[in-house]
Formats: sequence, structure tokens, C-alpha cells
Amino acid sequence: MKKTLLLIVVLCFAICFPLQSFASSPSLENFIRVNQYEQGHFVDIDDVQWYAVNVKSAYEFGLFVGSGDKFNPDGNISLAETLAVACRLHNVYFGNEHVLTEESPWYKVYVDYAIENDIIGANEYSDYSAKATRAQFASILSKCVEDGVYNVQNIVEDGMIPDVDMGAPYAQDVYKLYRSGILVGNDAQGTFTPNSNIKRSAVAAIVTRIVDPSLRENITLERIHAQSISISSSVLTLTVGDSVKLDATVIPSGFVENLSWISDNPSIVSVDSNGVVIANAKGSATVTVSTSNGLAQNCEITVMGPVTAEYRVALEKARSYSNSLYMSKQGIYDQLTSFVEGFPEDAAQYAVENLNADYNANALKKAKDYSDSLYMSKQGIYDQLTSPYGEKFTESEAKYAIDNLVTDYNRNALEKAKSYRSLMNMSNSAIYEQLISPYGEKFTESEAQYAIEHLDD
Repeated sequence: MKKTLLLIVVLCFAICFPLQSFASSPSLENFIRVNQYEQGHFVDIDDVQWYAVNVKSAYEFGLFVGSGDKFNPDGNISLAETLAVACRLHNVYFGNEHVLTEESPWYKVYVDYAIENDIIGANEYSDYSAKATRAQFASILSKCVEDGVYNVQNIVEDGMIPDVDMGAPYAQDVYKLYRSGILVGNDAQGTFTPNSNIKRSAVAAIVTRIVDPSLRENITLERIHAQSISISSSVLTLTVGDSVKLDATVIPSGFVENLSWISDNPSIVSVDSNGVVIANAKGSATVTVSTSNGLAQNCEITVMGPVTAEYRVALEKARSYSNSLYMSKQGIYDQLTSFVEGFPEDAAQYAVENLNADYNANALKKAKDYSDSLYMSKQGIYDQLTSPYGEKFTESEAKYAIDNLVTDYNRNALEKAKSYRSLMNMSNSAIYEQLISPYGEKFTESEAQYAIEHLDD
């Protein structure tokens, strides 16, 4: 019973050409109107609906018969039904040379035909009962007639459709249908929503625009202009011969205009159209990435000479400070250039730029030390980590440490309170004030109260 119902659904949806002779050569003239659509034939189709003309044309071409007096424009179709539509279109276009006789499962004949005629790959799909996405339907239908049928009538540059990545396997198929006026997108920018399930209304539009070029649409997509731009590195230190790729991030994500990359000193640093930087000679340069509407970000690049023995020693020192003392990037740089180490600034800069260190992990280890040995508060640890007179970690590194530190601040407050009582003979109220003071220990009131209440435990 289930198989019978499924076959009925397909027959109600798929192409139902009457028997007639077709031209022997591939041609759209093989598609002829064989029915006359009467107003109200499908009670769920109204003339004001954007797809009304396509549904009517699909009926007149004998492509779809609907289900009784309804077309169900918001319904979906399966991959199997998609192949049935594509294969029958392909067969008619190429002269109706094959007899497509359904068997068990009913769609096997279409799968075999589609593979044989390069409409799909042999292992491209595994579940033919799944609902077809818009991307899948467009990709399959784009191959049911010759490429020459898809005459370009719209200028749609690569990358212009906001949600179709040019690297996607279906991208070229979708762009072909946009350029030929078969697909038009969902808004002024041409958004495609490739992963949503295709509706029968869209199916009717695509199929009829393929077989009848007069139904194709002329479109001019609006470009999405950048609202902001950021660059992956604002400061770089390279050595002669180094190459690195800078990445730009533009908001909104659908921004598709080409970015401009320039260097103010190409003899020192050159950059190509993809943001790949090459250090050519010792010196400094600024690389700028910009959008067509004037937004820009800079990367200041210093190029040093070939790596010297001193540079290598500085790097080893930096590695030691990171691995044993868990220092921050700024802390390591300052230590290398201090009178203790005495490295020149360029050697220290080379060391910190080329050190493979996890500063988030370093900050967390420092935070744990401060908690376990000095019993500091959460705010106290954060301030010490970010202090220019302390550890000199960035705010984001310090926040990572605080967020990931597992400790008991009530315990820390109690240990501090015991220390103040035993070493300084302070009263309970004085201890409490010292624990919560923004110039003292910076514990919360509840942590301080816990400490006072448990001092005599």
C-alpha cells in the first residue's frame, strides 16, 4: 500500500507528457503546451502569487498535474522525485529516446538514467527518500539540458550571491541558473538559502524557466557593502625572505566585493591581491587592506635581517621563560631587554614573535600559583595578571585564566584572614574591611563574611 501511494504522489507531481512525436535532435522545441489552464483549476493558486504563471505553464506543458484540484505550492519533494523530474526533462529534450519504465524501487530507473547521463555521480546520494534541498535541486536540474540552453542574460559575478560559497560543489550550477534568469534569489541581494528544502512553487518556477526561456527573469543583484573590516595581524615582525598570509574579516559576512591590498613600501614588503605578504629587505612598511566604500585596516610590518646567533639565543631564553615561569609575551620581551638579559630590542622582538607559546595557558598557571600560594581573590588575581607592574598579560588572557581557574575563594579569604590575625593581630572588623577593600584583598562581601565566621574553626 505504501509503495502504491508513493507512486501516486510521484505521478501527480512529475512530468506527464502525452504520447507524441518529438524532434530527433536536442531542442527546447520538444516541449510543447498540451493543456489549457482554466482559472481556478488549482484552488490553492492565486494570480497574485509570484509563482502563479509558472504553475500554470507547468500544467499547460503537461509537466505537473497536481493532486486533484490542489497544487500544494509549499510542499517539498524528495531526491527521488527530483531525479524523476530531471530525467524526464532530459529525455524529452534529447528526443524522447528512452522509455523510462518504473520498477522496484520505483525510482531506480531514474537513478540509473541520471548516472548514465552524468546528471548525478554514481555515489553522490545515499538516501533518495530524503527531502531535496534547494542546492541539490538546482545542481541536478542544471544538468538536464545542454549548457547552450542557459544563455547568459544577467551579470552575476563570482562571489556575488551572499550565501553561496564559490568553493561549494553546487556553486557553478547555481551561478549558471542565476546568470540565465532561471534562479533569481530571495531578496535584492540574491540570497539563495541553499540548505533549505525546496518548495513545489520553486520547482515549478525552475522547470518552466528551463523549458520556456520567455519565462526567465532579468535581475540586477544589489552589492552588499562592508560595514566594518578587521585584519588578522596589526603588527608583524618578519625576517628577509619570510612569507605570511594576512586575512581580512568583513562584516556582514555576505560581503562580496574584492578587497584591495597595498604596501606603502613594496621594496621592503610586497603584498598580492590575496593578502600574501613577502619580506623583501630589511626595514619597515605598512600593508593596508581596504574596501570599495573606504573602510581600511593596517598591518605595521618590521623586516629584520637574516637570523643571527643572538636571535636564536634570545628565542631559547624566551622559550625558557615561557615554559618554566609561565610569563606573558610582554613580560618575556621586557625581561629579554632588561639589564638582566641585555638583548637588543630587535632580537627580543624576533624571539617573542617566533615563540610558539600558549599565553592563555601561561596565564592560567600563574593564576593557579597566586591562588594556591598567596590565596588571592578573583579580582586580585585578575588585576595582578593584567598589571603593567605585574604579569602584563592581556585582558583576554587574564579573563581566560579567571574563567578556567578551579579554586575556592572562600578558602582563600579564610587563609588571608588567618594570616592577618596571626601576623598583625587585627580585629575581626579590621580583617573584614581589609578583605573587601578595593585597595586591599578585593574579596567579595560574602567571601569575607565566610572567612570571619570560620576564623575560630
